[in-house]
Amino acid sequence: MTPPFQPQSEWQQWANLPLTNRTNLPDVPGIYAVIDVAGEVWYVGKASNLKNRWGGRSHHRYGQLSRQNKKRNYQIYYRPCSLGELDAQEKHYIDQFKPLLNYSRVKTYARKPPQPHQELARLLKVINKPNSLFEGHARSLVIGYYRELDEDENEELKEFICIVVAVNANDYDKVLYKSAMKSMTNKGKYLADCWGVYETTLGLNEPEIDLETRPLQILVFRQENWVYELVELDNQVLKEFDRQKQELYTEIITLNGQSVLALKEPAHLQAFLPPPEPVRSGYWNKAWLRPMHYHHYRLPHLTPIAQLLQARDTMPHS
Repeated sequence: MTPPFQPQSEWQQWANLPLTNRTNLPDVPGIYAVIDVAGEVWYVGKASNLKNRWGGRSHHRYGQLSRQNKKRNYQIYYRPCSLGELDAQEKHYIDQFKPLLNYSRVKTYARKPPQPHQELARLLKVINKPNSLFEGHARSLVIGYYRELDEDENEELKEFICIVVAVNANDYDKVLYKSAMKSMTNKGKYLADCWGVYETTLGLNEPEIDLETRPLQILVFRQENWVYELVELDNQVLKEFDRQKQELYTEIITLNGQSVLALKEPAHLQAFLPPPEPVRSGYWNKAWLRPMHYHHYRLPHLTPIAQLLQARDTMPHS
């Protein structure tokens, strides 16, 4: 038995292209309909310029449609018409096609705020990424770690694992400092409890310094009982590792899910550091402490980071 004749829908006569090719729409006024692979009409609208209406992500339904496009394979069907006809034509085709989304609520999905360990992973990735600015040599170096007892926010003693990461001055200012400043804004409030500043006088005794001493300030990124101390290291020192066959002294490890360059033995850095400058210098004979002083001070207390990585269950987000 021959099935009854079904008239072809008008939109099937219109020009069309995939939703993913929307930038190829013409620069003309017209009516459009978004239709899936099964022939279901999802949305009908008008535009004084079809190309501009769908350019980029400007269409208010684009986000909702694009999330389902892999499943539904949407096509944009369009019919040019004069500006004076747009309102009447849009109403006519909405009544005729009865699209599913017209006059329904536009669904939006708030992106989940990043987690602190994701920001730390991003920073470690950036400062270990090859860059032409550094001519192939290291941008940062994990020197080692030490353990320290200190009071937590509840004034209770707690053991902290402190990982010392040496970073070139350019990345320190433009990558790390920028992230720390972001934590003070509403956009970066999820980092507010992570970034901090560690002040130290490097264990100098009171007779050796006076009240005019300026403590050294070091950026720190905290995760639970883990503290990443991010300390500047002269770019020339990092370059020296390349000239002295850095593979003898360094290795690639995985820290917070990122591949980073680390010293096999912290003591190796001592040979590459220039002698510490005199502490007392500057205006009014103040004692000024610099990152180089901290490296000299901290190195004897550091343990190779590889020893810490052997206990995988202790690593956060490993």
